[in-house]
Amino acid sequence: MQWYVILAFVTEVSLIFWVGAQFWPAFVWPFVQWESQEQILLYQQVERRFERYTAVPLLLVLFLAQPAIPLLATSLSSFSPRTISSIPYWLVREVTVALALTIALYCLVSEHRPSLAKFFTVWINVLLALLLLIATVLSQLSEGGNEGILVGPALGDWFHLLSASLWLGGIIYIAMIYLPVLKCMEPGGQLRSLLSLFPSVSLLFLIGIIFALTSGFFDTMQQHLSWEQFLSTLYGRLLLIKGLLVGSLLLCSTTFVLWFYPHLKRSYRTGIVSVSEQQSLQGEMPTHRRVSSFLALLRWQLLPALAVIFCSALLPLFTDTLHSPLTGQAHRPLQTPPTPQPFVTSAMTTDRLFTVTFTVAPNRSGANRFTVGIVDSKGRAVTQAMVILSSRMQDMDMGINTVTLQPDGYGQFSGIGTLGMPGSWLVRVQLRLPDRTQHQVVIRLVTPA
Repeated sequence: MQWYVILAFVTEVSLIFWVGAQFWPAFVWPFVQWESQEQILLYQQVERRFERYTAVPLLLVLFLAQPAIPLLATSLSSFSPRTISSIPYWLVREVTVALALTIALYCLVSEHRPSLAKFFTVWINVLLALLLLIATVLSQLSEGGNEGILVGPALGDWFHLLSASLWLGGIIYIAMIYLPVLKCMEPGGQLRSLLSLFPSVSLLFLIGIIFALTSGFFDTMQQHLSWEQFLSTLYGRLLLIKGLLVGSLLLCSTTFVLWFYPHLKRSYRTGIVSVSEQQSLQGEMPTHRRVSSFLALLRWQLLPALAVIFCSALLPLFTDTLHSPLTGQAHRPLQTPPTPQPFVTSAMTTDRLFTVTFTVAPNRSGANRFTVGIVDSKGRAVTQAMVILSSRMQDMDMGINTVTLQPDGYGQFSGIGTLGMPGSWLVRVQLRLPDRTQHQVVIRLVTPA
């Protein structure tokens, strides 16, 4: 699992960083009002720094790491069919990254490109970035084993990934590319550069923040999380931590807009730091400290940005904890061992089209009766379907037990299966409908001793 988490995190950071960087030449630098040749030189140095030291390594990471992620995910879940349907989208991602890598190598070796070539490379990279996000979302959704992908969830996930690229990718770009170049300038030049850059970057970040909050709220509502699940499940706790980190980034952005920018702009306009760099000694130090504080805050917000991405990489691993039994069962007093009770839970399929009621009776090691009830989004019972259960022991490798349930004609499907020993089990419920669509949900089952 640790290798999957590391690889998923590195790939996610590389994707967000590279995609976010493509919006700067298209939507930030062209709208900056350059006031001196020094600022134009700064812009050129920032662009060359990204092209020389960052673009090619990021794309190489994406090209080499992306094929390994679905294979590791398959080995973790032991459900190899879930990866087959995502292969076409992974191939689209690989081709897109290969094209972007070709352009990055061309920019690396062609430092003095014609203006027309620069224009086309900028906008081709933007289109490739958007295509890469689309392929990423579709591949992630198709890993659920569904042949049909809903437009609503796909669009929501795409907007969420786009917002992360605009906002978090921009934060990484500033900390890793812009600030190392800016620190070589004297304080007056740093101030002029920050004031000229701030309006364009603020608009880009504002769009990213709006997209992030909207798509994040939509995705949370689709999960149907209760307050108890926020506190009692690993998924809910991780989501709360991610929310706190996002809140800290919002606080930083608010501080930039409401405190630093107005004060620095006022200092510049009132002559505390003049364009000609003729300052009084009394006014130089406070302004210098404000610029230093502003740059330090820009650097330190990189840490919560990376932490947010790390939480996003971890969340898919703990989705199954949302359907675990109530945690209150673990706090019963130690008395006579209770008789086995049937396990009953309800969960939505990964595409959120159907609600599955899952029952195991008597929920003990040995033979058990598995029953599944299915209703669609309108509350109608599904009577015609093939329901296949695949159970796997989490505590040790006992193989996969597969049971095909039989319908009763009224929306209930049942069959006899075996749970080899007490402990934690993962049960994958796969639905195959007459229209050849497939839907699934993974449920965590705890069988008492």
